[in-house]
Amino acid sequence: IEAVAENYCGTLITLDFPSVGATENAILAATGAQGETVICGCAREPEIVELCAFLQTMGIETVGAGTDRIRVWGQISKKDPHVRIHGDRIAAGTYLAAAAVAGGEITLTGAPVTSMKATLQALCGCGCLIQIMAL
Repeated sequence: IEAVAENYCGTLITLDFPSVGATENAILAATGAQGETVICGCAREPEIVELCAFLQTMGIETVGAGTDRIRVWGQISKKDPHVRIHGDRIAAGTYLAAAAVAGGEITLTGAPVTSMKATLQALCGCGCLIQIMAL
């Protein structure tokens, strides 16, 4: 599939269900549109919040990250962003689970523990010993 759009404008986008990938793609597409785009039915995951925060460092205005309705005002960014991207919570949880299943040990650096509460509780409930250490 190849799509080409020239001079496209903001619009209302309604997602059938809250998909992280669909929300991210709609947000990114909206950054290049002229005017305001409203995205309804958004995913609320931390990755969406982080994407919007990143875009804001580039001068793209977004409102509503972390809710089911996000507004994006499109424009071409001229700012050079300098941000630190957090570790992926799903990848971190997968590595922790793999170590648990294998009966081994693992050290993760930069894991986003604040957004992994349920995963960490589940692993502890299964008998895993987890130590969270500050850097």
